[in-house]
Amino acid sequence: MGDVCDWGVQALEAVKSKDVDNGTLSQLEELIENRRDALFSPLHAAGYILNPRYFGRGQTRDKTVMRGWKATLDRYEYESADRRVLREQLNSYWRLEGSFGD
Repeated sequence: MGDVCDWGVQALEAVKSKDVDNGTLSQLEELIENRRDALFSPLHAAGYILNPRYFGRGQTRDKTVMRGWKATLDRYEYESADRRVLREQLNSYWRLEGSFGD
């Protein structure tokens, strides 16, 4: 699923680099988002966030991905303290702290 997300980002960037009118670009963004939403699950979001292959590709700016991450935490970790630890570990991963930087 990470590849699907990444391909959508790459497609939009390629189209934006061409001189395409805003209406067409808007339609393309909506088409890509709708297709991804049809295939997407919260577990896919967690996989996309945690896969080092896609590190730093703006996952945190994607509201759908972040909602999926939160839904995965809520589903698999019942204790709020455990969810907080996982969120802190994700922040350490994004900041490349400790062994994540290696």
